[in-house]
Amino acid sequence: MKINGFFLFLVVFLVTMVLASVFYPLRYIKYMLPLIPLSIYFRTRALSVDKNIFWYYYSFILFYGLTILYLLIQALFLTDLSGRFFPNAVFILSPLLFLAFILPYFNADKTRQYVRAILFINIGIFFYEEGFDFLSVITDLDVLKNGIISSEFPTENNLAYLFGFLVIYFFIEKYPRWYQILAFIFFVLCFKRIVIAAVMISCAAYFTLSLFHIRVTRYRKLLTILGISVNLLFVKFTHLIVTGKFDAFVFEKTGFSTDRFMMGRKTFYTEAFEKAGTINWMGSGLGQIDDIMYNFYGIPVNLHSEVLKNYFEFGIVIFVAWLFIVFYKNLFSNKAAVVLLYFNILILTDNVFIYFEIMFYFYFFILIFLHQKHDPLKNLENESIHS
Repeated sequence: MKINGFFLFLVVFLVTMVLASVFYPLRYIKYMLPLIPLSIYFRTRALSVDKNIFWYYYSFILFYGLTILYLLIQALFLTDLSGRFFPNAVFILSPLLFLAFILPYFNADKTRQYVRAILFINIGIFFYEEGFDFLSVITDLDVLKNGIISSEFPTENNLAYLFGFLVIYFFIEKYPRWYQILAFIFFVLCFKRIVIAAVMISCAAYFTLSLFHIRVTRYRKLLTILGISVNLLFVKFTHLIVTGKFDAFVFEKTGFSTDRFMMGRKTFYTEAFEKAGTINWMGSGLGQIDDIMYNFYGIPVNLHSEVLKNYFEFGIVIFVAWLFIVFYKNLFSNKAAVVLLYFNILILTDNVFIYFEIMFYFYFFILIFLHQKHDPLKNLENESIHS
């Protein structure tokens, strides 16, 4: 039986995830993955890639490449070069390059095979990492109730981000019920409040679009402007939070301080606004927010908001340009728009933009929908299989 090349590269990626789970210091090995397909990339000219799919990924490579180059020149001649500059540049580019280099091997007919490998290998990783706590969770329902309030859960795991993608994907692609149930169970067990909210909002959005027969492509420019505006409003709203505007309201409704309710994020955000400034047209530079957090805590700490981090580090001009390309390029179908919505909610309060695995999964599921868009007949065949 002939094995698809994309599947082999996918398995290599998943193996790096297993290795990182078994031995944590190996977590950075996955950022070297683009070197594997790159070594044979120029020998795959006989393999074709739809030009629309090709330019989707290479437009992002071009944008991020030019942004990093600009910020490097700025750091060398106008500001300071952060020690985190080059690592963060690799974090941004590596998953994108890896998927772009293996595009020629993608076979839309093998999509279910790809997704099954992702699902079952990550379930295995979950049991390896959280197996000891699994039984305590399923035998005590109070754990779930308390977790909703405190955001503390025995089996909490970053795999929640992936299982969130899978829950949404299985829902919108009308996969067999057991796929949906299995993904949902592990999604709940990994328990992250923001991910749960993101999945609920995203699935509700897709249901609404389908119910009223709304096609996002008809409103692509309007939705792009709306997306940019909402993210800018988030920045402004966060600034109001750090000034204490909502402290009394949060305490009255939850009984927690604002910082406690936000799991310490108010402290992070306050330090970032104080050191990086409310408005920065030129950008503070790649890695500078990491330096601010390190200088404040004395240990490496993430800001816990990629939207805020990119706002500070890119500068408002490039930040808006980044939002524009992210929204406009991904509003090519209702399915892609829903995955984009999920991703956008995550980057409001988490650092998934620099997580290789999360960005790879984002680009991967978008790839599936790109193939559906540019091969409508294949899309209809897949829908009949899944129904």
